[in-house]
Amino acid sequence: MDLRGRIRLLLLTPRLVAALVVIGTVAATPMASASSGCSRKVSSHPSAAAGGFTLLQGSARMQGRVRLKGCDALRLSPGPAVVGRELSGRSIAGVAFAYRSEHPGARPLLSLQANAITLTDDGRGRVVVYRNNRRVARVPRRARRTGWTQVRVTLTGGQLALWVDGRSAPTGASLAKTERRALFGGRAARRRGALFLDAVAITARRPEDAPAATGAGTQTGGVPGSTSGGSGGGGWSPAPNGTAPLRSFAADSVWNARLADDAPIDPASNALVAELRRQLDLGAPWINTTQYSTPVYRVPAGAPTVRVTLDIAYQPLQQAWENVPVPANARPAGGTDGVMVVWQPSTDTLWEFWLMRQENGAWHARWGGRLTGVSSSPGYYTGAERHWGVSATSLPLLGGLITLDDVRSGHIDHALGVAIPEARRDWWTWPAQRTDGKKDDPGAIPEGARFRLDPTLNLNSLHLYPLVRMMAEAAQRYGIVVRDQAGVVAFAGEDPTPTGTNPWAGAGGWFSGQSPATLVRQFPWQYLQALRTDQQCCGG
Repeated sequence: MDLRGRIRLLLLTPRLVAALVVIGTVAATPMASASSGCSRKVSSHPSAAAGGFTLLQGSARMQGRVRLKGCDALRLSPGPAVVGRELSGRSIAGVAFAYRSEHPGARPLLSLQANAITLTDDGRGRVVVYRNNRRVARVPRRARRTGWTQVRVTLTGGQLALWVDGRSAPTGASLAKTERRALFGGRAARRRGALFLDAVAITARRPEDAPAATGAGTQTGGVPGSTSGGSGGGGWSPAPNGTAPLRSFAADSVWNARLADDAPIDPASNALVAELRRQLDLGAPWINTTQYSTPVYRVPAGAPTVRVTLDIAYQPLQQAWENVPVPANARPAGGTDGVMVVWQPSTDTLWEFWLMRQENGAWHARWGGRLTGVSSSPGYYTGAERHWGVSATSLPLLGGLITLDDVRSGHIDHALGVAIPEARRDWWTWPAQRTDGKKDDPGAIPEGARFRLDPTLNLNSLHLYPLVRMMAEAAQRYGIVVRDQAGVVAFAGEDPTPTGTNPWAGAGGWFSGQSPATLVRQFPWQYLQALRTDQQCCGG
């Protein structure tokens, strides 16, 4: 049947609601705007050469202009409701959408007919993938008060991969054919009822295009959650030949030394990894970049200095803060911690502050530290200063920080720092120098614990978002160090406030338009190993 025939067929379907035309990576109304009371114009992509698919949904008369009343989601009939018609020479690389069903029964969600693949909500809280009517994967949905479930499917490297609410599952489904049609919805198995869609996106590539070996796609300006060139995310990709970031700490420090493939594994590795994964569900895991984050003010030689007043009586630290080159426009991080780092490479010195604030034009802080000889430092405070530092472990905030330079360069050449909600009480392990852990359990994770991704893991097979891929590479080569406690599992990204811009945010930003929680949940936690610990007690 030609295109006109398909349009006539869709016009005859009585219960279809006119909603959307998508070409390439143009997405439907996002869920975030569902209550904004707006109407929105959705039009075709200006260039067919960009590649993609036309989604014909509802009346063909709505192709040029679609209004979504109140920015509501798309309501589909009980039967198949969306047909994807390929543009010449293009094939599907990925499909992303959010759905909500108005009844609890099982129902089809998406069909990729060339490869006989069907995604179904089984009515029991799971999304199931079938290949030739044989189940190949099943992923549980996360309970959400909104009722929405987010699904992403990628077809890259001849394999099908599935994510449901950020959780991934191998399907083992090899794709024998190029996929050029997508069918959303289908008749509910138990009773009739509408399927609601939102944030629909289909990405495409030429059939001859090969996936990117590094897992980082080309920049497409695409929708969040889409895939291109084998990557798990669209809208941004790291620079292929970025400038090397300015290195802090010694080359053989805990942060910069590369792990040996045969680094000793802790006998309790499986239990520690399981405990870390449990804590992921204690709250939305995060990457702190603008709240409870770390702004780093890099200052030149000869910058004017000011006195920072320590709000408690401790003369050694006050003396270290008598002459600090705090910029006139400096601002501490948002959130109650009020953190700030000042780094002067010319003097090889950094200062860090907790509860930093200005009173009557003068700077004050409650605690922190000064680290001299940064370039030769082992990556933690030592000697008489071993209790200094903002973190509860005396590991400097610059250690494990995902810096702006890291992401611009496309690679993170150091270990990552992570905070967890429940660390072991009284006990810590190197490189931590102290602890504020509160969990009185011998099986709890001690602060200073070091995890790494299995060195034999093939990251190319995971189809990760670009930033998650960089983090996974760093975790595989250098590891992840438990640096502090926090309300949720959280990585640390450099606060961009000193630059006046925020490259993390937005559809084209480093988060690929996603919530940090989505990215952190995509991280392959199940492949972690805990390296051998040498725990010390007590206090800190």
